Amino acid sequence: MKKVKDKTEDKEVKENSKEQSPEIAEACRGEAPLPDQDQKLKERIAELEKQNLYLRADFENFKRNAHKERLELTNQGQDQVLKEIFNIIELVERAIDSARQHNINDSVIAGLELMRKEIYRVLERYNVERIPSEGAAFNPKFHEAISVVDADDMAPGTVFSEQKPGFVREGRVLQPAKVVVVKDREDPGSELN
Repeated sequence: MKKVKDKTEDKEVKENSKEQSPEIAEACRGEAPLPDQDQKLKERIAELEKQNLYLRADFENFKRNAHKERLELTNQGQDQVLKEIFNIIELVERAIDSARQHNINDSVIAGLELMRKEIYRVLERYNVERIPSEGAAFNPKFHEAISVVDADDMAPGTVFSEQKPGFVREGRVLQPAKVVVVKDREDPGSELN
């Protein structure tokens, strides 16, 4: 009866050994591995542990990159919507200026100013800031010069007026401010670089 049991165990070991490497199958049969086989098994284990480590590191990198890409795509989508809002801000500010010039009812002006204030609150939630322009030094990173003008009371290279507001978000320029700049007095034909 004992021989039958041993044959069953041998049959199971043989079936399992078809799926495993010869070294592992032999170790499963209960035979003492030869020193050469023992070394091969240790090398194989070390190799598999190394592969496991690399796979885990690759997976962590994949997760980190996927998260980064998802954030970038989200920011790009938000930036597109914010750029549309910039046009609305410009229209509201023009409406306020026009209403003041034409002495429109103060309650209308107050309503427009309230609307502008609320739009800026929304922009603030998304870390959007308006680029300071009038009276500031011209900075090609933030300003786009559309014209130059002579102005004796202002230093050359200073922004004389803003024609269209500019905005930055977390250090990135979403829309440069379109400005008129005071030109250099020494060179009457000078244009901005």
